[in-house]
Amino acid sequence: MHSAAAAERWISFNVGRETYAQPISAVKEVIPYTETVPVPGAPSCVDGILNVRGEVITVLCGAALFSPEDRGPEANWRIVILDTAHGHVGVSVDAVSEIVNLEREQIQPVEHGQNQELVVGTAPHGDQLLVLVDLHGYCERAGAEKSGVAAG
Repeated sequence: MHSAAAAERWISFNVGRETYAQPISAVKEVIPYTETVPVPGAPSCVDGILNVRGEVITVLCGAALFSPEDRGPEANWRIVILDTAHGHVGVSVDAVSEIVNLEREQIQPVEHGQNQELVVGTAPHGDQLLVLVDLHGYCERAGAEKSGVAAG
């Protein structure tokens, strides 16, 4: 039996037909999806900006990051807000599923050459395979490159 101390907590969410998971330690909060204000000239993965309790945050489009499907917002969409060194950044997702405890031994790292900028590995969970992502690291790197989009 593995000790609970070796397990890491992840928040799982859906984008398209896939289930992804992000370490919960970088997540500030999850809010219902709200229409964003477009930012002219922003990269295609930027949904827009949003005022959350007086703080302007950049919201990235989860569908643009993870799924080739182009679709509009639905009632159960959420915005996962991450706490980064460059401020808070949101990512729109189709739905937030659950908090998952994963043992380090369960995590299979991705092969070199695959989308390592975002995907860090996979892990079995019940009857599905979670795609493990590092949205926090992705946002940190994007913020360091400073695309000119607000990050509050």
